[in-house]
Amino acid sequence: MSQCSNLKLDFSPRNFQSSKATLEEWRNDQTKISTLQTLSVRYYWNDDEHDDPVYQDLINALLQFFASGNHLLQNFQTLNWNVESEPPPSLLLIFETNYPSWSIHLKCIPRSPGIFSSPAVTSLTVKLGQNNIALDEKALPNVQSTIQNLKNLKRLRLSVGVSGCIQYNYSTDFADNGGTFPPLEELVLEWFSVTQRCGEYWMNAMDWSHLRVLDFREGSLSIPFLSLLLPIADKLPALESIGMSLPFWMKEDLRKQDDDANSSFSLIRQLFSTARPQSLRDVRIWGCSRLFLPDIINHHGASLKGLSLHEGEVPSEDSQRTPLSVEDLTEIGAYFKGLEVLALDVNISKEHAWPEDVIGALASPLFSSLKKLTVFSLLGISGSPERGSARALATTEEDVKSLSSSLSATSLKEIKVRIGEKRTVRGRPAGWVLWEKDCCKTVTMNREADEWLLSSVNRL
Repeated sequence: MSQCSNLKLDFSPRNFQSSKATLEEWRNDQTKISTLQTLSVRYYWNDDEHDDPVYQDLINALLQFFASGNHLLQNFQTLNWNVESEPPPSLLLIFETNYPSWSIHLKCIPRSPGIFSSPAVTSLTVKLGQNNIALDEKALPNVQSTIQNLKNLKRLRLSVGVSGCIQYNYSTDFADNGGTFPPLEELVLEWFSVTQRCGEYWMNAMDWSHLRVLDFREGSLSIPFLSLLLPIADKLPALESIGMSLPFWMKEDLRKQDDDANSSFSLIRQLFSTARPQSLRDVRIWGCSRLFLPDIINHHGASLKGLSLHEGEVPSEDSQRTPLSVEDLTEIGAYFKGLEVLALDVNISKEHAWPEDVIGALASPLFSSLKKLTVFSLLGISGSPERGSARALATTEEDVKSLSSSLSATSLKEIKVRIGEKRTVRGRPAGWVLWEKDCCKTVTMNREADEWLLSSVNRL
């Protein structure tokens, strides 16, 4: 095992003993433990008491594991803490005393002063309305206070877990409480649409010069926030990654390509043109992404290493996605000469044949630097199909192997094919994805010694 590894362990009652055994196996295997980069721990218990014996058993197992020593955990970086309560002082002490370069990624709302001041706690994910974190009138004020108190926080992912036309009788954004935010390096928002009031406060309450990653996931891209970002876009020296999922209500506006300075189309174009020239290394646009390709090429063609352009599959004949053309691909290959990671839509035919011109373009010398390729393939649904009809049309694992074989002469090391859209009951795509959940998956192929091997099949 030469490359770094990530280990995910679920310590729920059904899996507790097997996960504990796996942790012990890694602790006693010097080869495995020396490659470990990230350990993800998930545990939820039914008892609210902190003296839960099963929880204490988990903590003891982790303390033993991290007692292995820095000489063995030489590549370790992050503990993902997906547990309802915050890490205990004993675990924090190990990180702070023996491993100051390690970090803890919290997926809970901490309350103790020791957590707020700990240099190890640098990353926080909060999903309000999920993971037993209630969404009520006290939720966002509490989250806002938590973020402001985590003095060493560098990475924040915030999701409010709601969508659609639901009305609330309480605020769903941050209010001006006079506090300041830590200087974030990564900000990921999901279903958290920043209002004008919230945006104005946030702009003044945080030092944005450290921001490297700005990612607007589903339901979070707002015109007020874009308008507030533009004046400082050229003053973000660290910004290297922009991601955005364009909401369905914005797509019609985008297709008009309205040049009005305050239109969503114009604001997004200005964001790419105003950001420091040739500074972006990674761009992700999901929804009407082809419209912004010229702006990305003109302003960031020489610096870009990763590009993800995707438009979701929807069950209606008049709103099917339009994949990149061969001309688009040729332009990408010609201008993004250092591109290493590419994700794009490719429609497989009903006869399970990949488009030869597209595959030919990807196999050309224009993409000689490409290492990882992700293909978003259709599940195969249009109109209002009968339940189960997608099974005959969905891309199969054999199709993925065929694609890998067609790209054997390239420098690619990994090919992923994502079939269908993520299962969700929020926003779009609609419920038909739930009907066909067995077909929605990601198939990964990795190349070892010039041979493509099936690495994993994960349900979406």
